[in-house]
Amino acid sequence: MKIDGKALWAAVKENSAKKDACKRHRFEPHPVKLGEKQTCLECGGTMSLTEMGCYIAGYEAAGKSADDIWLGYRPMGQS
Repeated sequence: MKIDGKALWAAVKENSAKKDACKRHRFEPHPVKLGEKQTCLECGGTMSLTEMGCYIAGYEAAGKSADDIWLGYRPMGQS
């Protein structure tokens, strides 16, 4: 299988532009598998679970609730 580098790079740039323009990412709460990318309900951009975790951690560091991004992300009683 041959990889089209130009098409892949174009897709990466398109996804980055979507994410950069998004005011606040939100994701549908559901069981996820490692390696599976999630799609933002607001912008349609995709993120890895690691990227989502970092995004949510930064959001919480700014004094906001993880539930704004992923309802039920933190078990009750944890912050």
